[in-house]
This record gives sequence, structure tokens and C-alpha cells, in this order.
Amino acid sequence: MWEGGIKAIGFVASPLINNPGTVSNELMHVSDWFPTFVGLAGGDASEYDLDGYDIWDSISNGDPSPRTEALINIDPMAISGDLLDISDFDNRMAAAIRVGDWKLITGDPGSGKWFAPPEDSDLEDIPDPDPADKNIWLFNIADDPNETTDLFDSNQDQAIDMLNKLAEYQATAIGPNYPAMDLNCNPANFDDTWNSWQ
Repeated sequence: MWEGGIKAIGFVASPLINNPGTVSNELMHVSDWFPTFVGLAGGDASEYDLDGYDIWDSISNGDPSPRTEALINIDPMAISGDLLDISDFDNRMAAAIRVGDWKLITGDPGSGKWFAPPEDSDLEDIPDPDPADKNIWLFNIADDPNETTDLFDSNQDQAIDMLNKLAEYQATAIGPNYPAMDLNCNPANFDDTWNSWQ
């Protein structure tokens, strides 16, 4: 759920772009492509109940994105650390959300170690500064794109608002489906070789 694992760089080349060479740092999500393509084809995606936005004006003109927040993940099966009991959301659950420039991560997002880029051989990797049981972080991505400065302690009201947004998303989510173990998929049952599914 760290920026290095979720952020993507892309480009659009088209004669329809009004300001070629524009670089946008606006918030966009993969779910925004469908309504954007529908709009470009002359349709109107607003008649559908979609999570995405038509972001063509952001891409072609450099306008502000209509998207102001993005749910990154909620995994109710991944629980770690202690419950803070400061909102309607269980901060032990692995989750992340972006609201404007703010990003909140809860649960266990994996290692917080920072790896120096290969081209910067004079820089050293920075070990994860957080204790193993830490399970809530707040970052200002515009000011701190590498997520090096946790602002949770100094901005708890912002964090609580974002935790409550996570609770709203979770209330509308369909739970994960983890099917029962099927022993026919275990190669140990077939002389340690992969075989066709039974």
C-alpha cells in the first residue's frame, strides 16, 4: 500500500490533447478510464452508477481532476497491531485511502524500508523506522511523495476523518470470498507434479 507499490506513470499521445507535453499530478484511478473512454466516444457515462470519473479535461487540458479521493484497499482478513478505538474503522485492518494530498495507511502494509534508486549509488537504503506493531500512518503525498514523515500524531483529526471514510467504504463492500481448500490443487497429491485440475 506504499506509493511505490500503487502509483503508476502513464502517458497519452493523441491529436485530441489541447496542451501537448502537459504533466499532470492530479489524482486518477484505474476506474476512471471507462467513463473517460465513453466520453471520448461521444457517450455519457453519468447514466451508470460508476466509481470512476471522466478525467479527459485533466489529461487534455491539465484541469484539476474531478476525483478527490481514492480507496486503495481494505482487507478485512489482514489484522495486525492494537486497536486505537478512535473512529468507526478498525485500524488493525490492512487498508489505505487517499483524500486530496493526504494518504492514510492502516494495518500491516509491509516493510517501510526505503530503497535508494540504483542511479543514486551515493545514497544508502533507509531501514524501516517504525516498530513492528505500528499500524497507522498519515502522509501528505504532495509534500512527502516518498512517505518518510508520518504525520498521524500531529494531524489526528485528519486521520480520524479518513478512518471514518474507510468505514463508509467498508459498509458498502462485498466481503472477500475465500473458498475452502481443495486438495486436488496440491501437487503433493500427484507425485509432486502439477497436473490438470480435478
